[in-house]
Amino acid sequence: MIKRWCCPASMNWPRSYCADLSTQVLILRAWEKSITVTIRPQFDIRVIPIFTNVFSPPIPKMSRACDMGATVRKIVEAQPDDRRVVFIGTGGLSHWPPVWTESAPKDDEFLQRMKRYQTEGKHLALEDPRLYSDLAKYEIQMFSKMQWPLKYQHPLINEEWDREMLAAFERGDVAKLCACTFEDVEKGGGHGGHELLNWMAVLGAMGGSPADVIAYEPVIEWITGMGYIAYPAEEKAASSTPKA
Repeated sequence: MIKRWCCPASMNWPRSYCADLSTQVLILRAWEKSITVTIRPQFDIRVIPIFTNVFSPPIPKMSRACDMGATVRKIVEAQPDDRRVVFIGTGGLSHWPPVWTESAPKDDEFLQRMKRYQTEGKHLALEDPRLYSDLAKYEIQMFSKMQWPLKYQHPLINEEWDREMLAAFERGDVAKLCACTFEDVEKGGGHGGHELLNWMAVLGAMGGSPADVIAYEPVIEWITGMGYIAYPAEEKAASSTPKA
């Protein structure tokens, strides 16, 4: 029987939770490459990253991400050998990162540079070598002025929405979470809130069962709501695909 310890979480999941995984297989749901170093800097765990588009529309529906996680779980269950598998979903809760969106003002010179980078490809970083350093400066200005985009006052974290989402995961409320539309997430969690799709995939892998909320903190220095939830280890397969 395949044994698992499964935990969707924001970045920087405490290493102590992963200390006994050196001989195991890790299935990672993430778009942040740095998570592999965060978990195990020795690089002695096999990692399978499964990337979800949380960035550029059209992006998946919450229900589709949940279904994909359930499908990955079935693939894992079908493996003939005995192995331990960890599912980890990363990403922040509410945040409005300094990237271009369709609603970005056309007179914002930096966001228009980001638009080219996001729509034309990473080769733009060679043509615009100061882009990344200017992104960091833009983010610092956002934090200091509480603005998104710059010149427009806007909360950078929505703690109420974050806690509402955490409570839904804690209840295993698949129907509520799958009912969240693109517009719902944009309004409540910002364009960075779509990273919740990674959490949804792990929810699907866990059969929609209730999660334990470990911690939450609105980290204004990172302009991100940071949450941590976990699922207990399982000795047998989930009974079915979660029903929305």
